Amino acid sequence: SAERQFTLEGDKVRLPNKEQAKINVFKTFIPDTKIPVYFLSLPKYFNRESIYKHENNGQDVHIPFLYFSKVAMEIIKAMDWRPDVINVHSWLTCMISKWLRTIYIKDQFFKNIATALTVHVNSPGEMNFNQAKNLGLKKRDLKGPSKINSRKNISILGEGILNSDII
Repeated sequence: SAERQFTLEGDKVRLPNKEQAKINVFKTFIPDTKIPVYFLSLPKYFNRESIYKHENNGQDVHIPFLYFSKVAMEIIKAMDWRPDVINVHSWLTCMISKWLRTIYIKDQFFKNIATALTVHVNSPGEMNFNQAKNLGLKKRDLKGPSKINSRKNISILGEGILNSDII
């Protein structure tokens, strides 16, 4: 059986909207190996029966995934673990690619980390353009919605495609 140890419990991370969120990080190992696996818990946003059905008081369905992505970035820095490549997964986590080229661009820790975007869903992960603050970005940091799609929404996947090193 895999060893399980708690790495962080009840710590707080600053989210893109400036909110401090409670997180837990659990570490275990792939059975019969020394390969660690980390699980992130963001209870306020993912304490639901289904990972994909979690609208909370009118909250945009994309917010939990964006915040999960931000927490993952902060955790790898806190652990001082600098991966060569981060695999970002469709619209759910592809803002990591955008953040590496915007909010983290001057952070030496993240310098030279590449991203590989895996696309498997046919959803662009669109959210209202006025939600840019929830991405930790200013509207000017985003490619105009009309450059990615014909609607007036942020295409999270479009931003990931434009900013990932390989797709």
